[in-house]
Amino acid sequence: MKHKFEETELWRHTLASTSAYSAENKNIDKLRTAYLNARNNTREIASLIIKEQSDLTLHDITHIEVNGEKRHTERLSILKE
Repeated sequence: MKHKFEETELWRHTLASTSAYSAENKNIDKLRTAYLNARNNTREIASLIIKEQSDLTLHDITHIEVNGEKRHTERLSILKE
C-alpha cells in the first residue's frame, strides 16, 4: 500500500525505493525501514493520546505528516531565496 508521504518530493529524493542495487541503496533501505518503523510507532503513540486525551484536538499520523511536509516545503523556499 502506497502512503501519501511516498508521493512527496522529500520522499522521492531521499528514501524512495529504487530497483538498482548498490551499497548506497542498501543503506537507503535501512534508513527507509527505520523511518517506516518509527512512523508506525508514532502512529501507535498518537492513537493512545487520542484515547487518553479525547478532549484534545485530533493529532493523528496524517496530521503529523502534513505538518512535517509543510515545514520541509517552507525550508526549501527559504533556501531558494
